[in-house]
Amino acid sequence: MGIRNRDSRVALITTFAGAVAIAACGGSSSSGASTTSTAAEESSGGGGSGDVTSEVHKRGNKKLIAEVGPPGGTLELDNGARLTIPSGALTETVEFTFSEGARTTAFANHEYERAIGPTLEIAPGAALASPVQVSVPLSTLPEGFREEHLTLGLEVPASAQRLESQNVQTRWDYLPAESKSGRAIASISEVPGFRVQFLVSRND
Repeated sequence: MGIRNRDSRVALITTFAGAVAIAACGGSSSSGASTTSTAAEESSGGGGSGDVTSEVHKRGNKKLIAEVGPPGGTLELDNGARLTIPSGALTETVEFTFSEGARTTAFANHEYERAIGPTLEIAPGAALASPVQVSVPLSTLPEGFREEHLTLGLEVPASAQRLESQNVQTRWDYLPAESKSGRAIASISEVPGFRVQFLVSRND
């Protein structure tokens, strides 16, 4: 139960301040973000961005940036990836980036693990009062794997580090996931500000 990590298969990735995980494997984030608002976003107070006081629903191409407040909301990419932030999960307005992330080779052992769907990035790191949910479309599992093998890889700092001013080493922790209504779904109780990757993984 809860978060676990596989010490024998921990992936250490060096990133640079400001670039965070997108630069980790030599990849780059997609420029030309595309966002479409499907619900009104209201700000209190005049001038500048204030607290978002209504539920937010936005859809974008490969990169989506949206302010989400305590009422919560849903961010969805054209590849079907979805970030659902329930009401009350945030205590203040946060500008989230939800995007396709640089692919990782951390799960390249096809005998024991297979990546499923796109590598995603959720930033910045944010404190949550209750979990948020991330999901991707899932039609079938790879041959030789069962639903109980479905998990979510969560990229986190490998140790206590000053993220603002030095290179950051990260590792992948494993969270429970499930298949439901044609989607792979997992809940995240913290957002470290790095990448997430659905996969199937066998312990033995």
